[in-house]
Amino acid sequence: MREVNDDQKPTDAPLPTARRHLRLSERFLLIALAVGLAVLVRWPLSVSLWAAPMDPNSPLHILALEQIAGGGRWTEISNLAFPTPVPIRMVALPTLLLGAPIAQFTSSMAALNLATTGMLALQGLSLAWLAGRMGGGPKAQVVAITAGVLAPISIHVQALGQQENLGFLAMALAVAGASSSGRSSWIMCLTSLFLAGFSSPYQ
Repeated sequence: MREVNDDQKPTDAPLPTARRHLRLSERFLLIALAVGLAVLVRWPLSVSLWAAPMDPNSPLHILALEQIAGGGRWTEISNLAFPTPVPIRMVALPTLLLGAPIAQFTSSMAALNLATTGMLALQGLSLAWLAGRMGGGPKAQVVAITAGVLAPISIHVQALGQQENLGFLAMALAVAGASSSGRSSWIMCLTSLFLAGFSSPYQ
């Protein structure tokens, strides 16, 4: 049998590089970028909180938010054809739940404008979180935020008031859950299904 020299012996494979944790300043800059882009996309509703959106769907979202924030039933809207409640399926539930605490301190219209801007920023931040989880650095996360907030679907949604179609948060959780293992993977997958299932009937 032929001898194996030392230089021919198999070497250990290099260990995978650990993900670099972002510094606090880097996280702040990523959040500022996401919020800044969201404010820009939703201008002027992102700053004129009491301005009425002119799209055909936001008035229904405002009534739905008023219903949820007031502790009403989630299967009807009481003020749509007052005094008779109208049975309806709530859509854009993640945005509505984000706006419900805000509606305790201001009008439902202002709360919806704030919640919609916040949900739009979360589209980018969720993709940035996913990029970092997959090993991407700050550059990749900046690209992810920009792509999430400025994606054609994100901008198109604002024109029609179809906030139920903002689905990047659920998609990011689904991908992260499917690519990991353990209890956390199931939690992320089930949360993504909940967010998608109770966001829109179209997804």
